[in-house]
This record gives sequence, structure tokens and C-alpha cells, in this order.
Amino acid sequence: MLRFARRALYAVLALTVIGVILTPDDEQGDAATGETTTTQADTVPASDACLDALREAHSVDSMRDTQSDMYPALSACTTLEGYAYATQKYPDAFDARSSPELQVVTMCLTWPEEVTAGAPLCDTVEVSRERRLQLLSEE
Repeated sequence: MLRFARRALYAVLALTVIGVILTPDDEQGDAATGETTTTQADTVPASDACLDALREAHSVDSMRDTQSDMYPALSACTTLEGYAYATQKYPDAFDARSSPELQVVTMCLTWPEEVTAGAPLCDTVEVSRERRLQLLSEE
């Protein structure tokens, strides 16, 4: 019985050592202060409003969705980086096969003016037919 307990203790100790060795540095934190390190990858470039808008569009049944389901994203997302992050998180919200910049340029060029006028996302990219054609040719 003692031999079994000793082997079990060694196994637990070995797994603990392996876990500590394999833990990435950004998750270990500072042992002296107890603080964890935050990396740039930990920061979310999208606002909560942007994520909510894409989550709502993502949740619509693909057989019933319309472009109007994406209208809130134009005003909720204020940067292309935030929009790109949100589309990665909710790929079914919009056509995930095209780049986020192409999606934004297409939305800003083709959607009703009452939706696109003053939309922060439309101000973050070059909105022109030429730019859209250039982006289409790159894909």
C-alpha cells in the first residue's frame, strides 16, 4: 500500500512540474506581487457595442437574415480593427470569405445613405468604387 501511495505522489508531483514548465510566461504572473502579466493579445480591440451588434447579427437564422441585420454594426463599431476582431468572433454575422475592409467598403457604398451617413466605421476606410474593385481583385 505504501508503494502505491508513493508512486501516486510521484505522478502528481511530475504532472505539477510539467504543468509549471509548459505554462506560458504571460499566464504565470509575478510571484512576488501576485499580479498577472497582460499582453497585447489580451486586449480586445472591439467595443462591447460592436461585439453585441455582431453577436445579434450572428444569431439570426441564415435563411431569414437580411442586410438590415448588420446595420447596427456600422454605428456600433468605430474602428476597422474592432470590426475585424468582432467578425472573427462571430463569422456568420457577415460573409466571412471576404476581408473585413472589403465588407466595410461594400456596406458603406451600397447600403442606404440614412444608414451610412455619419457611421464611424465608414469614416475609417477609403470608401470608393475604385477601392472596392482593388480589394476584390486582391481576394
